[in-house]
Amino acid sequence: MGTKLTKARYLSLIGWYRKKAVRIKHTVCFRKPMNLATTQRLMAKHKHAIGIVSAHNVYRKPNTPYAKMWCHCFQKPRKYFPKKPLLLLSESDFVDPVGTRKLVRCKKWDFFYFTIGGPLGAEYKGIDVFANSLPALCGEYGMKGVIVQYAHCKLPLRLNKRQRKLFNKYSSNLHVVRRSFKPGGVANIMAKSRFGFFPNKQDCSPLLITESLVRNIPVLINSDILGGWKYANEGTGSLFDSSNIEEKLDFMRSHDFNPREKYMEDYGYKNSSTRLAEFCKEHLKGFHKYSMVGFGGSEHVMRYYRK
Repeated sequence: MGTKLTKARYLSLIGWYRKKAVRIKHTVCFRKPMNLATTQRLMAKHKHAIGIVSAHNVYRKPNTPYAKMWCHCFQKPRKYFPKKPLLLLSESDFVDPVGTRKLVRCKKWDFFYFTIGGPLGAEYKGIDVFANSLPALCGEYGMKGVIVQYAHCKLPLRLNKRQRKLFNKYSSNLHVVRRSFKPGGVANIMAKSRFGFFPNKQDCSPLLITESLVRNIPVLINSDILGGWKYANEGTGSLFDSSNIEEKLDFMRSHDFNPREKYMEDYGYKNSSTRLAEFCKEHLKGFHKYSMVGFGGSEHVMRYYRK
């Protein structure tokens, strides 16, 4: 499954039933905020709704009460959903080696960093955290990296005066690319880097992190990220903050990782769709016959694991 960016506010569900991947017509899955009118039109066509958090503010929007249960990404979920049945599960958990373009590794950079232009670059992708990390990354450790501005490419990176100076100071260590990429292009960037650097903040379902892991590339993740913190362990990489980044960079340089294997122990399509099926069986009627539950468009992956 290549990285797919979608603006859809809801998803259809599929299930494995009688040796087929079939559409589950009675239930819809909310993923982003919706107004009341849109929510009510959807609910007129569906018996149930579940939610999966793909936007940090979805928990306080008009569609939230209509979902009987929520899949979330939070470290403290009861702060957002005090009474609903909850499962720690994200869309990014479903990223799987099946259908993912294989890499031919050829090291060119020490790290890659994917971001977007404008204010959302700071809010979601942590461009400010990245800039403040440059003295360690490119100064003390002399690392070279590629910055990929893959969205809002015509907008400048949102940096204050001090952060702009840091960018200029270490510009010889940084290769900046400003354009969108198809999955194959993302794979090529990853293939040329030793690890992925993710200073992200409000990412709820960071697909690029799990794409890195299924391609066997370790990751260094901001400990303050909203979703994605759960992917970091000694086999996949580490979490970092401003107080320990040097220690964590030492760890990334000296440790032997096995990211794909460790990720697939708990995540990937088979594990995640089985967990979602069990969660739905526990709390909703009409799911007892499905051994796997996934999202519309992933039928080919479901068939692969059930063949």
